[in-house]
Amino acid sequence: MSTYFHVLGHGLISCPPRHKTYNSCFIQPRNSNISSHATTQQQQNQNQNSNRDTVSQSLETVRGDTLLRNSTAVVRDGDSVAYILGISHVSKESGRLIEELIEEVGPDAVLVELCHERTGLLVDESAAKTGKNAWFSASVDIKGLPKAEYWPKKADLLNLLRTYRGCPVSTGGIQGDADALLATGLFESVTPVTGPPPQSWDPMFVYPRESDEVIPGVELSSITFKVTPRRLPPVESLKVVFENGNTNEQMSSLMHDIIMNSNSSGTTLDALLRVRHECMGNGSIITYEWSDSNGMHVTARVLQDQSHGSIVSGLEKTVLQGKGIGIASFSRRFMGPNGNENTPKTPNGHLVEVSPWENHPRDDTQQSSTTQGFLESFANAVTMQYATYQADAGRKVGIVPGYAWRVALAAAARSHVPYVFLGDRLSSVTSQRLLQAMVASSLPYLATSAAVSLASWVAPPVLLHATPSLPASIVITAASFVAAFWPLYSPIQEIQKFSEMSASQIEDAVRVAEPLQSASDAPFYLWGEDALIRWPGAETPVIHERDRYMAFAIYSILRNIPSGLTPTYAATSQEHYGTVYSYAMPKGSSPTVCPPGKGQGQYSIESTDAPRKVVAIVGTAHVRGMEAILVNLLSNPSSSGNVLEELSTSSS
Repeated sequence: MSTYFHVLGHGLISCPPRHKTYNSCFIQPRNSNISSHATTQQQQNQNQNSNRDTVSQSLETVRGDTLLRNSTAVVRDGDSVAYILGISHVSKESGRLIEELIEEVGPDAVLVELCHERTGLLVDESAAKTGKNAWFSASVDIKGLPKAEYWPKKADLLNLLRTYRGCPVSTGGIQGDADALLATGLFESVTPVTGPPPQSWDPMFVYPRESDEVIPGVELSSITFKVTPRRLPPVESLKVVFENGNTNEQMSSLMHDIIMNSNSSGTTLDALLRVRHECMGNGSIITYEWSDSNGMHVTARVLQDQSHGSIVSGLEKTVLQGKGIGIASFSRRFMGPNGNENTPKTPNGHLVEVSPWENHPRDDTQQSSTTQGFLESFANAVTMQYATYQADAGRKVGIVPGYAWRVALAAAARSHVPYVFLGDRLSSVTSQRLLQAMVASSLPYLATSAAVSLASWVAPPVLLHATPSLPASIVITAASFVAAFWPLYSPIQEIQKFSEMSASQIEDAVRVAEPLQSASDAPFYLWGEDALIRWPGAETPVIHERDRYMAFAIYSILRNIPSGLTPTYAATSQEHYGTVYSYAMPKGSSPTVCPPGKGQGQYSIESTDAPRKVVAIVGTAHVRGMEAILVNLLSNPSSSGNVLEELSTSSS
């Protein structure tokens, strides 16, 4: 069975193809100096005090923000530190906290409460409408090239383009590449043709120069440039000029024979290219220019080097800004072979090398849906209604689903963070475990309700004080089923009331008024937003299991344990756009958690580049549990086991 829940704030949504002097109320991390070596109590106290000073100084400079202090738990392990920030999924103020913490800490890695099935939440739906998006494709091709050996090779022409496999490019960039092909002088026309996105794809993200925004990259199945070779009139006269002044009569004669006889042996364009193919050598380059007044009069120049710029065909000077002979007219701005809309962004910080899949072909398949049973359909309908109310609350404060994650990605890009980990369990796994837990927890209520209802129908009427107008059996039956289903309906009623509040009331309701980092391990639940947790059986699959999952992911980052790493948006460098975040899998990771063939490829983290500072962005309800689990993992690493695989199965 398979079902996809849609609750935004608790990792259950399935997406298709944020006082300069601290006082005593500041709660320090428990066991803030974790060590496997025994020390005296005095040494422990000294180390703890030392770390307390360091932590205080680290967070003290965050513009005196009490809310950020309350919302953040800090766990230290020697020179490594994890900041766990609890946020609300329906709060604009949470976005500010995310930006402030990432900017202040300057982490080596950021972890967000997302999974592979919810990468769509990172894409701003308004980007496509405003044109603020890029495209990329695994297939870039040129079609229509003649097969003659004297024509430039396809690979040489593809090297002129900024559209290449896996590289993001804007719509204007694709058109600029068409112009770059026209600028070779080889073609009458160049038409870009793009294929639709594959059935399942993962967005990449671009951080362009002179922008604070991260632009989503939409994958296309292919980008193809269809070309039509240029048609030139017969040559009336030919003049051969040798740049160094040393005339080569044999070469000059051969050039005259080929070009002037082109009317009978083939087209003029073929003849010009054949001359280059047969006469170039010893470092010489042949270029052409001509005048079409009173016929086509060609000058062939023999150059001794390529100091004159990139020369592919020798016909570049004949294009004349798109007005040369045999070039179809076009209205767009001609850019020329070196035209470029975006200057490359100078990379800053550590960049990640992502290698394409080798032993595993890229997997773009989409999980097929299966028939849902009654309980799955009912649970799905209830969670969709819950998600609708939660989205309504977000719109009240001016945000849409996924806002916090997009803010986190943009803040990570601005701070040149090389790794953005998707640290949550698959939403489909969580939804199935939630359904099982809800059924198991609700069955006793339903069974009792059914028994009471049945008894009311078979009991003697005198015992039930039945009346002709309203039989008692109906009253009892209705009351028993209301009592059974009330635990499911009550959270819906709470989130509905929450969504009907004003924007300021919503922000007040989700504002953290006490430190999440405290001596208590009890989860901190927000009224309204976290009403889902009160569903029968929901707390374990939705909160406790995912606390373990995400805490282990942070632990694996800090200790550089490949088997515990999760799918990642890794910062790579691209020639034209600067920093690009590509979806990739860590080498050595669990195939259950990081399926081979998914994303753009694989990467590895060398021990010298292992992250030392991690910022985790999660829902407020997860902070205390994750902090306690992470402290225990760092204190007792041998007890960790394979937590991610254990929690990634559909059965609890």
